[in-house]
Amino acid sequence: MIEKLAADEHGYWWQCGRHLWSSELTEVLDKFLERRGDRAKRTWGETFASDWITSEMIMRLPVSQAERLLLKHWTHLRFAPDFIQTALYVSTPRLMEAAQAAINECPEPTKLMEHLSIHFGIRRKGHLGLTREAQVHALAPYLHLLSQMDIGDLWMACNDRGWFAIRQALLDDYLQPPFLQRKWDRDHAALELDKMVVDKRTFRVNYWIDDFLKTGVPWTEIFATMTAWLDQRCSLAALQVVTAAVVHRGTRKDLSTLKTYEGMPEKVAIQLIEDTKFAVCRRSIR
Repeated sequence: MIEKLAADEHGYWWQCGRHLWSSELTEVLDKFLERRGDRAKRTWGETFASDWITSEMIMRLPVSQAERLLLKHWTHLRFAPDFIQTALYVSTPRLMEAAQAAINECPEPTKLMEHLSIHFGIRRKGHLGLTREAQVHALAPYLHLLSQMDIGDLWMACNDRGWFAIRQALLDDYLQPPFLQRKWDRDHAALELDKMVVDKRTFRVNYWIDDFLKTGVPWTEIFATMTAWLDQRCSLAALQVVTAAVVHRGTRKDLSTLKTYEGMPEKVAIQLIEDTKFAVCRRSIR
């Protein structure tokens, strides 16, 4: 690989670094970045064909080595979006300071932050992706520069890792369509439940519940919202949705909340509640 890289101006062979690495390759990367500096014009947005992969290889290094390489060559790397984002990904104090200075000086800082979720490896097979909450904290001053797609991808990545507190603190207020519907809201939840009734797709409630549980919304909040909605609708169709939810995720404690409402076909509603009780008790047998 080292022999291939010696004659490779475009950096194609750096891709093999995903599968093997050594201290010798780190030094070769150092020399490769030196040659990049010799050719760089140091203008904003300047990129080379190798930047996408060499920046990824830096992300894979131990933090101390990644910081050393970036700072050593920062005088020319600071103009390229890939390396600005790599500095934020590594997110040491010195790199965050260096990235902030470059972003503040750039006349079009938004361009330095384009396609960040791809570069951070979010939902990319074979990439490390987000590994530390500090990487999300590092983006806090620049969230207004990110596209809605990048915000949404970051939001979902935080959910996948159980980083609910930092997601709520930093990202929830930036969420926009099409991701906004994934943010918990009682009024919107009622509309979604109404749609299940209209479409006669009660089975969807299982997926709907699971999606919100993954974002850190507790079952108690979901169930309280559903029972309040049922108290307003008072229909057999609404009861069918709620009982399906209880069968899916409910506990024996939730069963006491189920009741019939005036105007419902009483016999059918009572049988539905009894079936739900049986299903939950059978599921919860130890």
